[in-house]
Amino acid sequence: MLLLDDPTLGLDVLARRRLYTAVVEELAARAVTILFATHLPAEVEGVLTHAAFVAGGRIVAAGALEDLKGEAEAAGRSAALEDIALHHWGGDHAA
Repeated sequence: MLLLDDPTLGLDVLARRRLYTAVVEELAARAVTILFATHLPAEVEGVLTHAAFVAGGRIVAAGALEDLKGEAEAAGRSAALEDIALHHWGGDHAA
């Protein structure tokens, strides 16, 4: 398992994309689990298969990304990962 805590902080768009591509492709080939801790859910949306959202030190939602998106759509909410995160973090009052 590899834990990456805000690994792209301070990187430009190109460097961020290269990092994610390199890390995900290399470690996926080795069947390594990668845990991304980030405050920017949209940044990792393209590389996730599962997600967990933490608020107040507790997991408030977790599951396969496909399932989380399906639940949001079924409830009439946006299925964008950032919007799903905002909903579970309690910040979707304007959405």
